[in-house]
Amino acid sequence: MREVVERYYRGCNTKDHGLMTSCLTKDAVHYFPGRPPVRGSASIAELWIELVNTQGSQWTIDHFLGSGREAVVEWSHYRTKIGHVLRGTEWFEFDDAGKIEEIRAYYAAPRDPKVVVLELDGFPYRRRGYLRRVPLKPE
Repeated sequence: MREVVERYYRGCNTKDHGLMTSCLTKDAVHYFPGRPPVRGSASIAELWIELVNTQGSQWTIDHFLGSGREAVVEWSHYRTKIGHVLRGTEWFEFDDAGKIEEIRAYYAAPRDPKVVVLELDGFPYRRRGYLRRVPLKPE
């Protein structure tokens, strides 16, 4: 898994569409907070190529944990053309062939007090068995 994730990030940093898509299933989905998910390996690769071109984006893998068909990466995203750094994590899920089929991004960012529910847009929380309300009220 680590090798696949490292290849994927290398493809992102070098704008290598083929390298990125070789790491992803054709119907891979990338979820983000505050924006609709990006669906399909080609669309995901095109997004990162655009960010490298327009913002000078470069990513580093700061920490990696993996087990079974899942991995978590803590990363730094340097937007060199605009002088911005974003840090966060991504949760990767892999298919049986070892390709990335899902990525869920979480950013280290200040909480927006106007947003009542902070979660990934479009992610199927209910279908995946996540609780949608507090299970017990404090006494």
